[in-house]
Amino acid sequence: MDFLEGGDLFTHIRKNKGFSEKQSKFIVACVVLGIGHLHNQGYVYRDLKPENLLFDNKGYAYVTDFGLAKKLQEK
Repeated sequence: MDFLEGGDLFTHIRKNKGFSEKQSKFIVACVVLGIGHLHNQGYVYRDLKPENLLFDNKGYAYVTDFGLAKKLQEK
């Protein structure tokens, strides 16, 4: 995985006391696209929490820590 120098969501929430509506929508969109891609590949992500969302230097959010992710069996 690439180095993500923007920190995690939990730290940003604590430091900034929250986000604007525009920032929140952008972060949620990044997360939805990431989890949607995982689902399209047949994986279920089961560890969504602020500490597992990291930011790059442009502000894009990335889903990390796939230790609890599960590959679905095809029937």
